[in-house]
Amino acid sequence: MWIKINVSFGAIPATFIEKCLKNGCKYLNLNDIHLQGDVNVPTGTKLKYLRVSGNYDEFGMEFDSKTDEVKEELRNHDSMVHDLMKSSNFNSLEKLSYKKVSLDLDPLVFNNCQTLTFLHISAVKLDLRDMKLICNNLLELSRLTLIDCNLENDAITFLCQNLTSKIKKLFMFLNRRETDAQPAIVTPDQIIALGQKCPNLEDFFLGGEDYTLAESTLDAIIDNLKSLFKLRLPEYLGQYSKL
Repeated sequence: MWIKINVSFGAIPATFIEKCLKNGCKYLNLNDIHLQGDVNVPTGTKLKYLRVSGNYDEFGMEFDSKTDEVKEELRNHDSMVHDLMKSSNFNSLEKLSYKKVSLDLDPLVFNNCQTLTFLHISAVKLDLRDMKLICNNLLELSRLTLIDCNLENDAITFLCQNLTSKIKKLFMFLNRRETDAQPAIVTPDQIIALGQKCPNLEDFFLGGEDYTLAESTLDAIIDNLKSLFKLRLPEYLGQYSKL
């Protein structure tokens, strides 16, 4: 009964999470929940998949009345989620998905770098330092998904030049970095570097809000990503006849 636990949209006491882990939970989905109290991760956990998110109050959950105590809990929530993610007792973790947790990525990367094969990050701003931590330490990754991460050009360049060669699936949803600003544009040189560094890339998603694919970038995808069997691209002003 405890192998797979899904909890969504609610306030959950930390003691319940600890009980799940003590009973051998392998799949733990904490979707837009609010943690009450600090979670002490027990030793010998069997957890392989963890999904967590930041302050769930932004996702439509309403309190009848927000007391000062509740407001303080909301402010502390991201910190508690981050403490849960970076636990050194998650030494068998293979898949990690998290969103809206705007905290230091450093402990997370170094504690889970040995076994992590799947990383999904959504609505978290990643700078060049964060990208270096991902590429230099998560060497077993086969799938990386980055959605609305406010990626700048230097971070995209480093990703394409240094991502592990074991990557088979790469999703990049590039949003606008600021109001009325255009999203970062993936260049032909970046695609060329990606093709050289990740020859086993099979599934590639490139798009985003108001993202326009340059014809030269399309040419680079055709010429350099030779192992693809699945490709998803943004709307294109012209035709994809070259494909």
